[in-house]
Amino acid sequence: MSKMQSKMRSTTASKLARSLVHPTPYQVFYAFCALLFPLLCAGAVWISAARHLAFGIFTVGYLAAWVWHSFATTCSRCHFYGTGKCGIPGKVVPYFFKKRSLKDFPLWRIKANLASDVVLMAYLNAVYALRPVLLPFTLGATAIVWLMVYRRNRFHGLLYLLEPKRQQRTNRTIPIKAVAGAGTDAAQPSA
Repeated sequence: MSKMQSKMRSTTASKLARSLVHPTPYQVFYAFCALLFPLLCAGAVWISAARHLAFGIFTVGYLAAWVWHSFATTCSRCHFYGTGKCGIPGKVVPYFFKKRSLKDFPLWRIKANLASDVVLMAYLNAVYALRPVLLPFTLGATAIVWLMVYRRNRFHGLLYLLEPKRQQRTNRTIPIKAVAGAGTDAAQPSA
């Protein structure tokens, strides 16, 4: 093995170790989508079916409708479509929906998808409330999702499109006057 290969392996290993000790918000989000969310859903189906078969069937139907709606609106238009960057959904969506364009996509659909996500979180917590010993697990998962995914300036599919235009990130550069602290008004770019 050459020195270059050895150095690359040690760099990759150190990056992996660093990401396990200090995960980024995105890594937490990916881990949640890939591991915890399917477990939470399976647990909700089990808890509701143990209460009553019809309740379990309703929960399966509700989860299936939510998945279909999310895949059809957000996931099929997301820039992570077909990748593992958002966990299982990004890899599964291409089997059901082709990549769709954001052109002429109404903002109310994004708002409806956000509302359905919030209702799903409330539903899962309500189901887990039937087994109080497991409720802290789902409440903790909900808190992590809210802090890492849904709050302002965080990542989730198309939510960035709901920000007012003045708050959206742009590729404009900082005016030289602001950096240097001196200059004339003529040096500032026009808005």
